[in-house]
Amino acid sequence: MALRDIEPGEEIFLDYGEEWKRAWEAHVQAWGPRSEDSTGSETYVSAVDFRNEDPNAVFRTIDEQKVNPYPENVVTSCFFQLAKESSDDDDEEEEDFVPEEDDDEDTQVFWWQQEHMGCLRPCAIHNRYESMGRTSYDVEVYAMTNLLAPKSCHIKKKSLLVNRIPTEAIQSADKAYSSDQQLNTSFRHEIGMRLAIFPESWMMVVDDPGDFMEEILAPGQIAQVKWREDGSIISENAYVVGLSPRIRETLLEFCNRMGITEIFRFLTYRGNPLKPSNERNIILGGLNWYVQRPDPHRKSNMHWISPSDENAQRTT
Repeated sequence: MALRDIEPGEEIFLDYGEEWKRAWEAHVQAWGPRSEDSTGSETYVSAVDFRNEDPNAVFRTIDEQKVNPYPENVVTSCFFQLAKESSDDDDEEEEDFVPEEDDDEDTQVFWWQQEHMGCLRPCAIHNRYESMGRTSYDVEVYAMTNLLAPKSCHIKKKSLLVNRIPTEAIQSADKAYSSDQQLNTSFRHEIGMRLAIFPESWMMVVDDPGDFMEEILAPGQIAQVKWREDGSIISENAYVVGLSPRIRETLLEFCNRMGITEIFRFLTYRGNPLKPSNERNIILGGLNWYVQRPDPHRKSNMHWISPSDENAQRTT
């Protein structure tokens, strides 16, 4: 809520807080290009910049890319939307899609028409043709898993083949989670807020110590939970553990490294949940894990992921 009128042309600034400011200043002072891996800023080039280096270059087929690959973060995307008479019934329920399952049905083939222009989706280029000064391609377009995409862009098959798609219907795109925001030299920090902006009544804390005794523990130290009233142990199986201040960052690094983060992105907001009460075995880092989804009565797309055998449990 503004306390006064905001005049045309005025800017509104947000104070991110002193902690954010100190972190930013430290980042600027220490920043430098790094190239030790594929996310290093020294070798990074965006899909737009890569294409602008040679805008008239033909798009490479999958066979050509084996010899002359694109940068690791650059993929091809194609505009393709099913003609109305060929699309699935919008009223039909979308089938669940889980990676690595085979589709035994024959792949559909379409010849490109202008009415197909729409719905930018991932694609792979199989063949290239030159005729009368124009270039066209045979491509394989893949199903979209983005829940925000309009229903008219959905296809139930994993992929479709499209022949003679024109150059103007193909683009270079950044692979998911590979933009410059994902570089290991990018700056990330929680945005803070000055407490002074909140009304005093909002900042009142009720002095309720709770039922359990507070334990000040060093990282790795463990103690049984005790009742505050008399100091007795509440249960032989209830313990409190001291954690390192970096536990959050460590767990996130582990999940990213193992591929757990990417799996949950696929299962949840990309719209590919398991069916309720189902589970599926997967391999992460060469170890056996499994993903499961709760019973339908929970009415949630929540999933759990766990090691599925002693070896995975012990290694993790």
